[in-house]
Amino acid sequence: MIKLSIVGLDIGPGSFGGVNNYTKLLLDHIDRTKFEVHYYSLGKSPNWYEGEDKPTQLEFRINLIKRLIFFFYFLKKDRMEVVHLNSGLTQVSLLREGTLSIIARLAGCRTLFFIHGWKEKEFNKILENKLKKKLVINILNKQDGIVVLAKQFKEKLIDLGLDHKKIRVTSTMVESNRYFPHDKKFLRPYKILTCVNMIKEKGIFELLEAAPKVIKEFPDSKFIFVGDGKDLVELKQKTIKMNLEKNVLFTGYIIGEEKINIFKNAHIFAFPSYTEGFPTVVLEAMAAGTALIFTPVGGLVDAMVDGKNGFVVKSMPPNLEEIAEKIIQLAENPCLMKKMSENNLMDVEKKYDARILSKEIGKIYEQIISHH
Repeated sequence: MIKLSIVGLDIGPGSFGGVNNYTKLLLDHIDRTKFEVHYYSLGKSPNWYEGEDKPTQLEFRINLIKRLIFFFYFLKKDRMEVVHLNSGLTQVSLLREGTLSIIARLAGCRTLFFIHGWKEKEFNKILENKLKKKLVINILNKQDGIVVLAKQFKEKLIDLGLDHKKIRVTSTMVESNRYFPHDKKFLRPYKILTCVNMIKEKGIFELLEAAPKVIKEFPDSKFIFVGDGKDLVELKQKTIKMNLEKNVLFTGYIIGEEKINIFKNAHIFAFPSYTEGFPTVVLEAMAAGTALIFTPVGGLVDAMVDGKNGFVVKSMPPNLEEIAEKIIQLAENPCLMKKMSENNLMDVEKKYDARILSKEIGKIYEQIISHH
């Protein structure tokens, strides 16, 4: 049995985010007959935690230093063999997880460095600074395995000079059975859903601006915005100015059955984002049997087929006219919507279910051990 430590931020009640969800699913579905799993928490980050005991940035950093110091002792005491590190493509995250990987290697562990998301601006900032570029290359070259969420991200790392044999491409995951929609009807009024961090880069303003054109053709359409974020207030104000309150609903941040039910009842999932890794919400939408409207970003380029899973919005930044046109095209053809729904339900079950992806990650852990 392989002794495995998965490292990340707090995953208890109040914590949120894509990496958080991925980690919880992995812990639930990893094969416990092959792996003795220990989760090492770096504490509650004010960026990814909401609750009465939400720490300040200073409190989080002080606690993080303590957790970093204790990390070596924990690995040696429990004789860990593989350490799974979850990193974002930001300078702060790369430095933090890079430090953890050095500690893990000093403790005699193999390391898997999982890069969630991909912020092109951040990546370019690293490339433009010779010192930062060298530091990132050194950190990543020291890993036994690197995981990214799209083929294009693998190519970018290879261009940096990293060993292609170390880099694997995978996706995020979903518990498809939880979202399965029993007896979904593709009848009006159509519900167009998006579920994102409410920031401009997710294409939320373009989606809102596309709404009047859709409503003109289908007056009973409902646009549902799920999530919270720094641009939500501005988005709500714009909705009022555009007189769209009857057709646009904001739920705020929701989780659990309430969120799942909204997904199950939606017909179209709109995701006109500017940049992504491999968004879990798209998999949740597929598992709920919605047709997709999406931009070709991150892992979606590899996974989704235009006309099969939904329609690709090719303009970037996404054009409101094109978004509206694609939504109307689906609304005018409920049989096509239903077919895309069936395709997505099949794809999720075969390729992206948590049981399947957890086995894939498990094989990567085994390969890392066997190659040494």
